[in-house]
Order: sequence, then C-alpha cells, then structure tokens
Amino acid sequence: MARRWHLTPRQFEAKLERLCRTPTGAAGPAAERMLSLWRERRGARLLSDTPTILVVEDDETIQALIYHVLRDDFRVVVAGTAREGLELAHTEGPAAITLDLMLPDAHGVRLLDALKSDPTTADIPVVVTSAYTGGLRRKDRELAAAVLLKPFDPLELAQALDEVVSRRRR
Repeated sequence: MARRWHLTPRQFEAKLERLCRTPTGAAGPAAERMLSLWRERRGARLLSDTPTILVVEDDETIQALIYHVLRDDFRVVVAGTAREGLELAHTEGPAAITLDLMLPDAHGVRLLDALKSDPTTADIPVVVTSAYTGGLRRKDRELAAAVLLKPFDPLELAQALDEVVSRRRR
C-alpha cells in the first residue's frame, strides 16, 4: 500500500535544506539541485495568475472529485484536517476555500471562525460543502460565501467558486 505524505510546502523545503547541509554523501548535490528546482517552480507558481483553491476535506473520494472538477481552472491544494487547513490557508494564500464541516480533528465551524477572525485570512471566501449543515447557525452561514449540501453537484461547486473568486478579484 502506498504511503501518503502529509507535508506542507514549507516542511518539504525545510527537509530539502537539511539534506543540503548533510556533511558527506551523494545526497548533498542532488538535494541542492532539487531545492533549486523546487524554489524555481514554487516561485513561478506564486507569480502565475492561476488562483489557488484550498480544499479542506477528509474524505479522499470527495477530495479527488473536487480536484478533478477544479484542476483545469484552479491550482488545487488539499488538506485532510482542520489544523492542516488553517496552516495551508496562511502559507498558500488561497483565492477561496472549500470546507467540510465534519473533520477528524475539529468541527469545520471552528475552522471557519478561526479563518474569519484572523486578519490575514478573513477576506478569503469559504464555500461550505457538507452533509451536516443542520448544525450551522445563522451566524456561521453568514460567514460562508456559499453552503452546498452533500451530495452536491460538482458543476454547482465550480460555479460558486468562479463567482467568489471573481468577486474577490474586483
């Protein structure tokens, strides 16, 4: 079975930097080249006009569905937990976020509150995608740019994200 690596871009870069500082062995030059390519690619991606969508979803099937629906129009970054989602919201600076409410480490409403109370992420539109919207209070619904009940129409999600991203760009 393949192992899934849960590293943020910053963690990956830090691991490459540590490999570059390894005193001897063949890993040093290869790691230096990889780090150089990583920084070039990351810089080019940061300069591109393709908006980033952060998908905070623990179900791998839904992650894959959202990724495949959005990949032609957006750069898609996926987080499987609320903690990882909050970290990626800060490091990736997404144009919008899709958020499931039932996450393994925290309720999505807590993440929504954290995002909207932090000045660095407060202006990022959040589209809630969850089968559990009954626990969403009016106040929380108002914090979300849109709420889609699972199972949602993937094209409806793409349209909602197009709208919130274009509104944010104006």
